[in-house]
Amino acid sequence: MTQTLFAPETKQYDYKGDIAFSQNWNGKFFCKYLTTIRLCNYSKSHVDAFYRLTLEGEFLTTGKIVDLRYCKLNELPEWTCYLDTGYTKAETVQLFKTMHSSKNIDWDKQLLVLILIENLDFINTSLKRK
Repeated sequence: MTQTLFAPETKQYDYKGDIAFSQNWNGKFFCKYLTTIRLCNYSKSHVDAFYRLTLEGEFLTTGKIVDLRYCKLNELPEWTCYLDTGYTKAETVQLFKTMHSSKNIDWDKQLLVLILIENLDFINTSLKRK
């Protein structure tokens, strides 16, 4: 028997937009709270706003931004890289540079935003009591 990790969509949210993922980096969608590291765009990310979280273009779950932190690529904490991507800081830095190689980014100036998201549709099946 397969257990679902997400509640059926029964609530209506006023979505601010989508936050798209190409991979389930470090199994983040299996958690009640997840993080993502993005290029800073002040108009896109807002605390307490609801977003559709998509994986490879498909709606997966509803997320609510809990907190935002800002830093430059070289200032990323090692532990943030481990938790967010599952990679070391050096590997995460290289990953970012590769993912955004088509853009002319000055990494010494470009701000990143570390986004903490609550997965509102998450059901923790591992903690159910017998």
